[in-house]
Amino acid sequence: DVLSPPPPQPVALSPPPPTREVVAIRLAVPGGDASAPVELRLRLLPEHSASSVAFVRHAAEHGCTGNLYRSEKDFLVQGRIDCGGGTPGKPPAPKVEKGG
Repeated sequence: DVLSPPPPQPVALSPPPPTREVVAIRLAVPGGDASAPVELRLRLLPEHSASSVAFVRHAAEHGCTGNLYRSEKDFLVQGRIDCGGGTPGKPPAPKVEKGG
């Protein structure tokens, strides 16, 4: 009897990495030209709260604007995003819950 090698086994594939959606919001910068806002691109990550992701996605999709107060590279962004609460013809923005 001749021994043959065992049949090849299927290799388990790693799942694809989670999608990291990037959205863009246009913000005015202090001391900048109000008629030329800057584009802030935000990467929505799985560790962000669902209500924060819903709000930022809504802001990007509906052209919400705002002001950028302060930014530190790879660390911190502070500002305000205004979706014109109650503006006729615009759907209301999702509420963001602190600590949620």
